[in-house]
Amino acid sequence: MASVCLRSPFSIGLILPRRPEGRRQRACLPRRLALTMVFGTLSCGLVGCGGKEEGVLLVSDSVSAPAILRSEAEQVVIPVRIDAPLRFENRGSQEQLLGVSATGCSCYGIATEQFVLHPQEKVALPAGGGKDLFFMVKLLEGDGDVSFRVGFQVQGDVGQGGAGETGEFRASCTMKILPDLDLEPGVLAIDLPRGDAPADTGKYPVVLKRVTRGKPASLTPPEFSIEPAVLKAEPCRMEGAAEEVEPGLWRSVWTTSVTLGSLPDDVRENGGKFTYVLEFPDDDEGRIVLPGRRPETGKLPTLLEVVRDAPERRVAGQFLLRRSRGVVAPAQVHFGALSLGAEPRTRRIVLTAADQEPFVVTVEGALPQVEAAPDSQEPASQQWVTVTFNPSVMGAYEEPLLLKTTHPDDPEVQVVVKARVN
Repeated sequence: MASVCLRSPFSIGLILPRRPEGRRQRACLPRRLALTMVFGTLSCGLVGCGGKEEGVLLVSDSVSAPAILRSEAEQVVIPVRIDAPLRFENRGSQEQLLGVSATGCSCYGIATEQFVLHPQEKVALPAGGGKDLFFMVKLLEGDGDVSFRVGFQVQGDVGQGGAGETGEFRASCTMKILPDLDLEPGVLAIDLPRGDAPADTGKYPVVLKRVTRGKPASLTPPEFSIEPAVLKAEPCRMEGAAEEVEPGLWRSVWTTSVTLGSLPDDVRENGGKFTYVLEFPDDDEGRIVLPGRRPETGKLPTLLEVVRDAPERRVAGQFLLRRSRGVVAPAQVHFGALSLGAEPRTRRIVLTAADQEPFVVTVEGALPQVEAAPDSQEPASQQWVTVTFNPSVMGAYEEPLLLKTTHPDDPEVQVVVKARVN
């Protein structure tokens, strides 16, 4: 997630010229909101002015920027304009001045097409005309929807004696950041049989989704690799044609199946944790790349003008080879993405004795943000455990949940709890 420091509201001041005594020019004056950043979305919108037809108005109450890839977002190391203008219009009969009265943070700002607005600087809104303002960002992190919220404070020095009016606009902007590569499953787990039982010969599907800027015309599949060769993979194949998921962004889906390979003696005895890789070749010449726009002379560049064509080509997954000792349990329980302070989310997992031996399960220790409890204390060959995640700290979450059992072959089971709090 991009870092944001908040010290003061981000506001825009509107300075209205004096009118003759007894006459007042009224500006549309909505409310104030501090500049904030929420992980997972980018947002900018506006509240209107109660139906007034004169004064300064912010035209759109919600704008959205074109989606970008994670690899593109990581290239943004200088301030750039987000491709989603906030349109101000002067519907009055005289020119007005629009200025920044305070900034919230040096890592974000507001700009026109030509320059960044600093405190005390003003831009002219001609009578009957308008002006586009833009968010400025240095760094974007995370996947999904990134959201900005900002308030523009409007101040009018109008009327006899310089009496002023104040109010605010609210603005929000949304932008999606899509992962270049998405691997399912991220963690593949296979249980080894006990004793001299034959090894697992089943096939396990693996799906890789790839998003590129421009339609991928090349049919060159990704290559599978793992060391040591404890897994064997069939050649990857593309499922159907590429699909345009966002304007200019195309997704292709590749599938393969893996089986157990040659297992060294120590791995067959104890299992292990390995990393497997799927990687596209770097000579993907058939891909059609949309030409990047070039900034016009005298204008600040926008996000899509400065990103380069540098797509991700390599993704890694985890492979867990577990020695079966009687109790079969999921390798992980994933709560997905949650908002900070949202209602707790609950999942139920099941533990099963492969030999149908009755057992009891208890939760060992405590985890931050997690509550877990078995549904029953009576011995049974199958036990359900309810796991609840309370999103109270932002960031990625991954902790092992330790479960004790009374099964003679498997006294301890570990399930990884995963979540992401935005």
